[in-house]
Amino acid sequence: MKSFILLFTVLFFSSCILSTAQTDSTKTEQYLKALEALQKKDTTSAVTLFKESAKKNNDAPSYFQLAKIYTASQSIQDYTKAYDYIKDAVDKDEKNVEYRLLKAFLMEELFYTGPFYKTFRTRETLLYEDIAKDNDNCEEAWFNLGRLYKEDYMKYMNSEYFDQIGDRVVLLNNIRMEPSAFYTNSPAQKARMRMRGSTSAWEMYDGFRNSLPKPALKYTRVANEVFVKSERAFLKSIDLTKNEKSFVELTELYILANQYDKGLELLKKIVSPGVDPVKFYLVSGMTNYLAGKIDLSENDYRKAFHAMSGEEREIYTNYSFKKLLRPETADSLSAKDKEFVEEYFNKYMQDNDPFLLTDYNERYLEHITRVIYTNLFLSVKRLNIDGWKSDRGEVVIRYGIPEQIRRMRAIFNGRGDQMETEVFFYPDKSFSFYDQTRRGRYVFNDPSIDGIFVSQSPESTLDSILVYRKNKPGGYVPKLMGPIFYTPFATYQFKSNVPSKTDIYISFIINPKDSSTLKDYFDSGYTAGLFLLDKNHNKITEKISNFPSLNSNMKTTINSIMINAAPREGNIAFEILRKKDNGALTYHDSFKVNNYSGNDLSMSDLVLCFDVGHSEFPSYIKRTNTYLLPNPSNFYASNMPLFIYYELNNLSLSSNNNTDFEQKITIQKKEEGGVVNSILSVVGLDKEGKKVSLTSNYQTQEKDPQMYLQLDMTKYEPGEYIITVSIKDNVTGNEVSSKTEIKWQ
Repeated sequence: MKSFILLFTVLFFSSCILSTAQTDSTKTEQYLKALEALQKKDTTSAVTLFKESAKKNNDAPSYFQLAKIYTASQSIQDYTKAYDYIKDAVDKDEKNVEYRLLKAFLMEELFYTGPFYKTFRTRETLLYEDIAKDNDNCEEAWFNLGRLYKEDYMKYMNSEYFDQIGDRVVLLNNIRMEPSAFYTNSPAQKARMRMRGSTSAWEMYDGFRNSLPKPALKYTRVANEVFVKSERAFLKSIDLTKNEKSFVELTELYILANQYDKGLELLKKIVSPGVDPVKFYLVSGMTNYLAGKIDLSENDYRKAFHAMSGEEREIYTNYSFKKLLRPETADSLSAKDKEFVEEYFNKYMQDNDPFLLTDYNERYLEHITRVIYTNLFLSVKRLNIDGWKSDRGEVVIRYGIPEQIRRMRAIFNGRGDQMETEVFFYPDKSFSFYDQTRRGRYVFNDPSIDGIFVSQSPESTLDSILVYRKNKPGGYVPKLMGPIFYTPFATYQFKSNVPSKTDIYISFIINPKDSSTLKDYFDSGYTAGLFLLDKNHNKITEKISNFPSLNSNMKTTINSIMINAAPREGNIAFEILRKKDNGALTYHDSFKVNNYSGNDLSMSDLVLCFDVGHSEFPSYIKRTNTYLLPNPSNFYASNMPLFIYYELNNLSLSSNNNTDFEQKITIQKKEEGGVVNSILSVVGLDKEGKKVSLTSNYQTQEKDPQMYLQLDMTKYEPGEYIITVSIKDNVTGNEVSSKTEIKWQ
């Protein structure tokens, strides 16, 4: 026999073992020689001598040593031999804790090898309970009880059991149809039916689901019971030895139960983890993230990555990242070197960073959290299943931690086994998985599977995932430190005084009467940022401004931010972060910077305003000598003043050195498409800023006049309107126009 390093020599060494007397202290000559052979790492001779001792003396120590030797080989065949030997040892010495701990360990290992040992896990739990009952200070027993009960909690939470599943039949158009009739199409056809919401397909699906009997038993009570048992066992383990693993495992239990604060309070007791710092910081970071403490999670993840090996880090970045991509993209990356994939990963995360006002990337943290979740809760180590590689793991990495997980227990009715099934629910989709082994080997659901095993879900995830991978490979809803709110905002572009640049303003309005933007939320002030990015999401320019608290509980607050940039196509981001509660507004979209740098006739955006004039007030936008208070909501009631402001560029001069142009204003009902009024009077500004009364045709000495007008819409019906201002240069015949929308009440 190959010589093995006896890992289990120290596996069960603890205070509870030290306190246990050796009931069979007889050391035979063969036994002593066997120990000596072990010291010399001559395992073959040791096994022979231990067997001779056991055969001659039927002694428990020899059986125990043989069990440890075969356990160390970590093969199924040797585990079976080890279990036979440890069973004999326990039969000879029933109170020996060391023997019983090894027996419990082997029972769990064998449970995962096949159905012959399907009762071993339950018996293992009972054995640990007996050990803890007889030896209250045995930390190993308490730790393993906590771990096993935590696994049970995962199985029983949101778990259901259906009676008479074998009698499922659907009546469709008075025709009796077995569930498999729904799956007669090809995989591609079935997936397409789901993606386009085929009526007939969904009618069959809904009819099938409605035909199911209601759950005969829900396991809420059982889940609550095993939760309490697991928590109690881990706390006992912590009380006995301050076992770091118990701190981490108990925190995982709290994560499953959404009790994040209890987990964080527990982890605070460990100042500097020493047993497994990587897992400690990953679990701590995940708990902080799920609790909304995003900044703390980033710090924890950084510590975990610092303690990781390079290969392990790649699991959380380069390797798992490919699960987010379309199959053809992932395949192409597989042929690239590490540096290329890493750069691609970083670029993806940069492009999808939802909030630029923070120092960290929330999308990156979300990805790391998803991978941690899969590895903590979807891995089955004894089956060599890494969570991030599994089918369930792929769905979590692509679409996030499910909002709800529904578990259907296995059923045996004599006609076929109803496999354990899990369904992951998302707002717009769901994914089913089944487990033929009943030990955690979940795969994409295939209801048409033949044989003794029958799926409990009619959804063919095996088909639908093919379409989702191609058409919607990933999903992400930003998770920020505080609540997400919305407030109206608008962008305006003008020709800049800086050569070849464009002035870009973003104005926003905060209504303290709105429940999401109450004055109290802004008591500590707030920060607003305007970011201009290129097509690759690299920052071109940015402006970040801090604003004080709101002045009034009743009056709206209007503020603006301005940047100037060269004409280009790219992306824009506008964000607000409240300092009091970390409430956030985030808007990211594609954006085109207008080009006003040429000599052609051009026109700025139209700005709907509450006021336009020559007096300077806080929050007003200054354009040369004109000040305007924009209304970014574009909402007006009859008691509100309504102004329109815009700027013209490069009007041509006539022979008498005046401009000559025509202005036409149309107001159009948005849903009707018909013009309801046109040709309104306007007021323009000359070089000195004096008002000049104009109608539709007028002349001025300014080639780049600033224009504003006041509209009276009191006779209009409430609704949404499109306002268009059209300009014709009568000198050259060139025309230009700009439009905006208004919500009139």
